[in-house]
Amino acid sequence: MIHLTEADYRDLVAANLSVIDKSLTLVGVEHEMRLPDGRVSRIDVLARDKFGCFTVIEIKKSNQTARSAVQQLYKYAHFLKKNNRLRVDQIRCVAISTHWDELRAPFSEFRHFSEYESVALRLTLNGSGSFSVEEVECEYEVGGGESIHNYIFFEFKSKGIRDDAYKIFLDALSKIAPNLNSVLIKMNAKPNGKLVNPYGFSWSVFCTDGSGLSDSILALKNMPDLSPEFFSGNPLVASWNDGSIEAETRELILSKVPIVRAGYGEYGCYAIHSLNNTLHGWEVVETLKFGSMFANGLYSEDEARAFACGFLGKHPYNFVAQVTPKRPPHLNFVREQVQKFLRTNPSWQQSVSYIFDELDSDVEAEITIYNPLNFCGWLCDLYREGQSSRIPHFEIVVTGGEAPIRYFGTLVWNGMILKTKLKDALKAVYPSESIAHMRSVNQWINEYDDKLFRKFGIKHEVFRQTDSGIHWLNAWEDPMRWEVSTKDLNSLKRFLQQHDHLVEAAGRHFGKYTLNL
Repeated sequence: MIHLTEADYRDLVAANLSVIDKSLTLVGVEHEMRLPDGRVSRIDVLARDKFGCFTVIEIKKSNQTARSAVQQLYKYAHFLKKNNRLRVDQIRCVAISTHWDELRAPFSEFRHFSEYESVALRLTLNGSGSFSVEEVECEYEVGGGESIHNYIFFEFKSKGIRDDAYKIFLDALSKIAPNLNSVLIKMNAKPNGKLVNPYGFSWSVFCTDGSGLSDSILALKNMPDLSPEFFSGNPLVASWNDGSIEAETRELILSKVPIVRAGYGEYGCYAIHSLNNTLHGWEVVETLKFGSMFANGLYSEDEARAFACGFLGKHPYNFVAQVTPKRPPHLNFVREQVQKFLRTNPSWQQSVSYIFDELDSDVEAEITIYNPLNFCGWLCDLYREGQSSRIPHFEIVVTGGEAPIRYFGTLVWNGMILKTKLKDALKAVYPSESIAHMRSVNQWINEYDDKLFRKFGIKHEVFRQTDSGIHWLNAWEDPMRWEVSTKDLNSLKRFLQQHDHLVEAAGRHFGKYTLNL
């Protein structure tokens, strides 16, 4: 067996550049570059082509030495830019190694975030002093702890039955699918409830890299199906399958693991946003986290529940985040998510973007947005219960500057009394009557609600509260500006006092369709 040093590999590559790229010609081996400040760097192999572009080649022969390859490529590229005034497009970085176990992950990050063209090559000796190279796949791992769009909720008749099923389920998860990132929330219905099954637990599944679930799926497929004595909601769960490997694993677990005995409980699959509603009506007993995403105690139970509820963009009307301009990438990500979240509320979308723009560099901001945007749902709540929690509002509290600043958004009525009938307003705003009815059962069809609010003179306004008082954001002028509001702000209560016919109309109109807004 031939044992070559890194210097041997370097000389071999330099003498056979055509194996890598036929257009390359050698500039130098151990090519020295010296900067005016005295720093010196030596590139393993530097080559160029007829297009005026240069290729930096870094050669490694073991996992131990491969770890430094990315740092050296960045260093060499920097020297070429600074010393030889090359542009980024004129520099190509090539890493050649006989081993890629340690190098693959850091090189994938380098390739993704660096502006330089980059190539990963595995070198194999063929004997007689020749070698071959093949490109190595260095797929970038996107990351992101997002849950899939729905969750499972198990309900049981008694605490003992629930606790037994919970233990069986935990044991099955740890043995069959330990890599399936999951959050389980055990809870009891509040005492004043009248539920048939007042004891339960939720199961939220999160994205993984997929690599650890193949064995779980194979093992599950080899297990026998549930016997008829156990409850199966699989047809419903299958209809919520988004095609991901996580959803497939979840579906198999429910079809194979005996969790709910028929007649003693049941389970269902629900949209992610309804978990938050459930948590308001139930008392949390404990929150458990599984999988690599939650390993090493990086996330608290509160954070895990927030992830499960989809509060960072997956939830249709709740958004919660903390940011600081000191972390620009995170700030920009959250800002982008807020813009998507408020896409059907253009007034607040524009106003919140304006608030982001005026954040000082050293402050911290806590963002809480509640944007249900359901005009008719609000009226129907009032018709049925005399009250409603579906009133949009947001708060952004900024600290760390000279003084705290509180931004808040609320609905304000312009004071105009209209005799417009609700039915006529729906026809004017919605493209069809069927879409208006569909809106009553689908939280995502909310792109017409802002127009409906405006139809009755209700606007989504924004205010800023500081030590000097409260100012109103005049978003209707260009450019936008903060102004001291001298006009009387009309509340929704005053609006309803003048438009009580709308509450009755909404209750009757949607009541005949027995739709649950």
